[in-house]
Amino acid sequence: MAKNFTKYKVEGIGENLNKRELVFKIVEDYILKKQPNFDELQNVFPDKIQGTSQGFIRNANDEFDQERFNIKKPLVLNTTTTIVVSNQWGENCKDFIVLATALGYQIEPETIEKQIVNTNENNSTDKVIITISGRISNYFFGRVKEELFPEFEKVLEYGIGEIKTIGELLVALHSTTLVDSENDLSVFQSKFNMALIHENCESFSDIINEIEQGIDHYGLYELIFDEASNGVNVMEDDALISIQVNKETIISKQKLADFIGEMDYVDFDESPAILNHTQVFLDKNKETFGIDVETAEELELLSNSSEVKQISSWFVPEDFTDFIECENKVVIEHDNIVDLDFYITTENFNVNKILFLKYANMEEFHKSEPNYVGSYIFYDSKNIIPDQNIERDKGITLEFENNKRDLAYLMWG
Repeated sequence: MAKNFTKYKVEGIGENLNKRELVFKIVEDYILKKQPNFDELQNVFPDKIQGTSQGFIRNANDEFDQERFNIKKPLVLNTTTTIVVSNQWGENCKDFIVLATALGYQIEPETIEKQIVNTNENNSTDKVIITISGRISNYFFGRVKEELFPEFEKVLEYGIGEIKTIGELLVALHSTTLVDSENDLSVFQSKFNMALIHENCESFSDIINEIEQGIDHYGLYELIFDEASNGVNVMEDDALISIQVNKETIISKQKLADFIGEMDYVDFDESPAILNHTQVFLDKNKETFGIDVETAEELELLSNSSEVKQISSWFVPEDFTDFIECENKVVIEHDNIVDLDFYITTENFNVNKILFLKYANMEEFHKSEPNYVGSYIFYDSKNIIPDQNIERDKGITLEFENNKRDLAYLMWG
């Protein structure tokens, strides 16, 4: 998302694990090594760690909310009892890490949270969390892997249903990995001569096998797409924002519309200090974000009464340059209910160092009723990459070779 989830390394188990994978892998390892029964397992991993009424571990034969558990990867206890593990992990993952560490697992954060764990002991250092939550779309941009495309075309030759194009094939394949989809793998396979596919399309057969093993849609992306890293979030003014400094709330949860308030264009002639700070921002980020201006005076900067700032500009981040004019382009919108946690370690935190950067053409690209606030947050001219804790999605849409919804249209118009 794309996928800028906080990652973890667990000694002897794996690396680059997101929160859901971290919890699942440790429970799976514990079962393998300790061979507990159901009651013993629940005593070790109690519901209070997960923190909601949905619970942590459930018997797969009992009633439970299937959207909130990893039903695609059940685990078997003593060959008799099948259990499923909660997939709802955000802030509560901190409690799980404490528990797992006590059980002897060595866990190390690999991304931005590591900066929070290893903070300076100096009392003047502020540890800040800016949380933006609510319905926030995230756009994945990528392309079909070049080596797979000819095989996808061959797969279409073995179709016995309504799937006739690469775009239709990708949409159908993608839907098999979605929790709420009516098009499960058996439905997908019924539309093809699978015997011929297994005989003649080795790579596609491997993909089908991975889906049968329970990979989610993010795992599918890694298999079949080259992707632009991080994706693009669309933060709009109906989302909520809160700010904590050293675990004390200084901005209570409120709509971004209220936090931003009225914004006015900054007259640089009357604000030389802001001009200097904006030039520092430009100098630090011009190359990485592909901002095609030379001086801060060329940027349109807005500011509110608290001096929170916003820049709307035409720019192409360097991670996206290879995907603007390429063949077999894919855009996937994740309509998420999500918490975006921006972790900052700084001296003497001040909201007047917060800046939102927005794409000039996002309103035309995304077309949504709430006002677009930005896709990136900077603090003191540094881009802060958020930890994304997805509660659920309200829909995921894949489009193939749609020139009105591709990266070039967003970046260039």
